[in-house]
Amino acid sequence: MTRRQTLVSLVVVAAVFSGWLLVNPGVGFGISRFGVTTYERIPLPYFDVQVRADGAFRVVAKSHDIDGERLAWLLTPQSPQVLVVGLGWEDSGRLASAFRAPAGTEVLALRTGEAIATYNALRARGTRVAIHVHSTC
Repeated sequence: MTRRQTLVSLVVVAAVFSGWLLVNPGVGFGISRFGVTTYERIPLPYFDVQVRADGAFRVVAKSHDIDGERLAWLLTPQSPQVLVVGLGWEDSGRLASAFRAPAGTEVLALRTGEAIATYNALRARGTRVAIHVHSTC
């Protein structure tokens, strides 16, 4: 590879990286689509994503069944004011009818795109919010 080709390659990589940083905020969710959720600029393919009100996040195995056991991690160590549940891009997830949030926690079950937008808006307003994102269907 010539020096010129190396320089061009570095410029292209820098441009792509800069573009990624511009379109994905360093706080909250960025570009997310069916099968890929971007959180804190980190693309997380395939798995479902959970973010607690304290900012801790983890990936969990995908499941259409969203019950209290799956959501329990989001409710500790302190219950959020709002728990957002992304039911999938095609609304295929099911929040268990037996699930009951702790007193003082509002639950919003939405399509994943709307759930992510709602989470970002609530977090920007300073609301103590947690989210479960079903990343596919």
